Amino acid sequence: MRGRILLVCLLTSALPLGFLTVAMFRQADQLITDHFQPIGESRIAGEALAVCRDITIEKEIDRMKTDFVSQVSHELRTPLTSIQVCTEMLLDGEVESAGEQKDYLRIIFDESERLTRLINDLLDIARTESGRRVIKPVPLDLASLACNVAAVLAGMAESRRYGKGSTFTVRFRAVAPA
Repeated sequence: MRGRILLVCLLTSALPLGFLTVAMFRQADQLITDHFQPIGESRIAGEALAVCRDITIEKEIDRMKTDFVSQVSHELRTPLTSIQVCTEMLLDGEVESAGEQKDYLRIIFDESERLTRLINDLLDIARTESGRRVIKPVPLDLASLACNVAAVLAGMAESRRYGKGSTFTVRFRAVAPA
């Protein structure tokens, strides 16, 4: 049984007393499940066993899992959309110059690598949670990452005809290490 058990009691009158007992133990920020089981022949009056559990933590974990799945879905959909849009433009002949074609192929390649990294990250999370992997921090080149994101966004904007001829500028300010 999951969750903290808050109350286990034997009620010697009808169930309304049981509900009153549960209300006394309930706090504003807690989610409580309660279960009443009549004891004996009569299900209307007599004795009943009441068990109340605090399921606040379980509900929060469920919410966090739902948020995580939503975020992962978005993170997977973004590179897929870039790949589909760039491929469609190339197949439809909307990109004529060899230089532009190479740019779109580079975006497709980069986004497929991004998908591979995302999937590997998800597998790493599963390995870490099962105790089969230890996390090792690695340095990240934020300037390169920002430039790649700007290139992807520029391609998406142009492909959707939002910004034919639009430019994206990425600026960085050097900060001394702490």
